Amino acid sequence: MKKLLSYLLKYKKIIKERLKNADKKNNRVYWECTETFKTVSKMTSTHLKIAQNGGINVFASFNERYPRISEEYIFQKDPDIIIKHAGRNATQEEMKIIYYELLNRDDIRSTRACKNNRIHIISWNILSGFYSIIGDLYLSRWINPDLFSDLDPDSIYYDLLKNHLEKKFALPVYNKRLKDIK
Repeated sequence: MKKLLSYLLKYKKIIKERLKNADKKNNRVYWECTETFKTVSKMTSTHLKIAQNGGINVFASFNERYPRISEEYIFQKDPDIIIKHAGRNATQEEMKIIYYELLNRDDIRSTRACKNNRIHIISWNILSGFYSIIGDLYLSRWINPDLFSDLDPDSIYYDLLKNHLEKKFALPVYNKRLKDIK
């Protein structure tokens, strides 16, 4: 267990160190929950995940945990990054469907996130428990790609499975980018 904890803390420290002086100019995040137009405020653990990994939650100021927003509000905020929560135990195929559905929405197509290929789908499973470091690495890399270009969350994930956890606990992560579709 000490070996696993040391492994996880090593990457937490890397993230924290690299983000210490990071420029937050282009890392405004719209996090969409499993329900369309439902997002997270500063009162959620998801907001904390966004902030800890270098992002700025564009809907943090709401006074309810999971506010429902309008399509116009997404236009107005024009996020740099969009992350859609696919739900627990979502398969890669389900995440792929969610990704394409997201891309087909007018409110999303007009955002900087879409124009700059910064839309991502993630399962909550990869953001909690032993896997949380993998989720943090994905978030850090998506939010600050230049700072984390040398870290490959997929490789680290497989190393975590191979050397610290049983492979049967593998979880799907889907990161299909717009440029890969064209």
